[in-house]
Amino acid sequence: MARQHDVWHYALWSLIQQSEILFAQGFLQTAWETQEKAFQLINEQHLEQLRCMSFWCASEHNCYGAWARLDEAEASARSGIEVLSSYQPQQQLQCLAMLIQCSLARGDLDNARSQLNRLENLLGNGKYHSDWISNANKVRVIYWQMTGDKAAAANWLRHTAKPEFANNHFLQGQWRNIARAQILLGEFEPAEIVLEETQ
Repeated sequence: MARQHDVWHYALWSLIQQSEILFAQGFLQTAWETQEKAFQLINEQHLEQLRCMSFWCASEHNCYGAWARLDEAEASARSGIEVLSSYQPQQQLQCLAMLIQCSLARGDLDNARSQLNRLENLLGNGKYHSDWISNANKVRVIYWQMTGDKAAAANWLRHTAKPEFANNHFLQGQWRNIARAQILLGEFEPAEIVLEETQ
């Protein structure tokens, strides 16, 4: 319908959302093909500077990351940051978390720490959707796991909000972050309960 009425940003947003849903359901190839349709629309309608273009970059990053194509995943995250360079810095949180994820996957803990400092500053200076918070917390907790930073994990676990439900993949992601921190701290029984509930 959006295409019929020449409302291209809605058509792009729809394709991005379809891709995200397919990715969350585990249909990576179909998600990728949907992203390709979105990219074609971006090129045809010259939508490169729309803010929602950064969501396409995030969606592309997820597929590349799942396929362990880290160079392409990092390039997607950097493209998202570039698209968002004229917006408030808080808009870059999601793409910054993706860059950190690439650094962690490469074992580049120094670079990850540097980027985490910026991410934590952004987290403290804005309000974010639960999806963004979950993704930001994911890279924080993985960093603490990789560095054995139990103090940071314990502090985060004490202060982090625990979602009331786990009825969508955003909230399930946050519960998995909680379980990761619990495992790092040796709290295996509560972590097991969390993981069973989020399956």
